[in-house]
Amino acid sequence: MAGNRRLTVNFNLFNLRQQLEMHQHRRIPWSEVAATTGLNQRGLERMARNEPTRISLINLEALLNFFRDAGMPIGIEQLLLVSESDPNHLVTDDKSGTDL
Repeated sequence: MAGNRRLTVNFNLFNLRQQLEMHQHRRIPWSEVAATTGLNQRGLERMARNEPTRISLINLEALLNFFRDAGMPIGIEQLLLVSESDPNHLVTDDKSGTDL
């Protein structure tokens, strides 16, 4: 049933940083992203792992501006990935096949 589907929002930050590294032909550490954006490095790393609990518009703006200033302008739809999930679908551990 379509009404049971939920939207899930995840950061695409890790992949975007990799794309920027290829674009600039150099490694870009999270410490550099944090220093340039003014964001906390630990919080930034949590965003890259999709672990944040709260996100501010100021942080989103900082990340969008970081990529634009680095020569790789992106939109919010590239920074945040939205997908549909079925809450009735069991999530399993890929390695063992056991339910999480």
